[in-house]
Amino acid sequence: MTLGEFFGLFNELWHGLHDLWVLGGWFYDNLRIIFTELLLPVRFVYVFLKSFLDNAFSSPTTTTIWVFPVSVKEVFGAIPYWNVFSIVVGLAFTIFGAVAILKALRHL
Repeated sequence: MTLGEFFGLFNELWHGLHDLWVLGGWFYDNLRIIFTELLLPVRFVYVFLKSFLDNAFSSPTTTTIWVFPVSVKEVFGAIPYWNVFSIVVGLAFTIFGAVAILKALRHL
């Protein structure tokens, strides 16, 4: 066996091993993608339940949406029975809205 034949055999062996290495990498990469896609619904349910339960059992955060100056609060505080009036107006809007929805549903 000459030196050229020896290195040619070595080259063929190296090329064959490289092809097997690439095939194995392709196979395991696709296997990883398949398992990832199959476990995606399980991961979604886990993340959803974990975040839901974390938020459900944590203490509520206080965020102030409306901040009125003291002068505005004094004006509404000077109106007699303002809290009762605001509740009555809110209930009236709720009743009018419910009646409008029921009338709209009756025409369907």
